[in-house]
Amino acid sequence: MQDTCIYRQNMLTVIEPTYVWQ
Repeated sequence: MQDTCIYRQNMLTVIEPTYVWQ
């Protein structure tokens, strides 16, 4: 469920989602 939240924010912020992915 959190994956969707991060994916959606990817469009707005590429640094926040990238940090969570790594």
